[in-house]
Amino acid sequence: MLYHALGEHRRALEYYEQALTIHREVGNRVVEATTLNNIGMVYRALGDNRRALEYFEQALPIHREVGNRAVEATTLFNIATIRQAEGNYAEAVRLLEQVVAIDEAIESPNLEGDRARWKRRGGSWAGSRSRPPPPALPPFHGGELESVSVIPRISYRRERYT
Repeated sequence: MLYHALGEHRRALEYYEQALTIHREVGNRVVEATTLNNIGMVYRALGDNRRALEYFEQALPIHREVGNRAVEATTLFNIATIRQAEGNYAEAVRLLEQVVAIDEAIESPNLEGDRARWKRRGGSWAGSRSRPPPPALPPFHGGELESVSVIPRISYRRERYT
């Protein structure tokens, strides 16, 4: 996590891969999924959307399996950013609709920001090829970086990006 935040992406990947192996060996599905999401974020920062998507798509069913709805929404949001970057706006909107639905169900503090993003994107360009693409989605769900330190214990940190 620290290496990713410092921009040392290759080094971050080394440590995340080690952590992923450990969490899979011990069966810690919650942190396995979070680590997969974090690896996806590193690949996204490196500009490798295909690899980032692979990791996000591995994390998503595990978040659903363990019932981690908040991080499920974060992962869906991350996938939506990639779909938008690919020009697949309809899929990005569909994913943002799921994010908003989860935010509403869990009364997420990200609800208003995510709802506003969905309205801006869904209301202004969903299914329309005649309008220019919207501005890029911010890189983090709800305008916040949510990260997890996987060794030696889980600790959540939120930093506000304004």
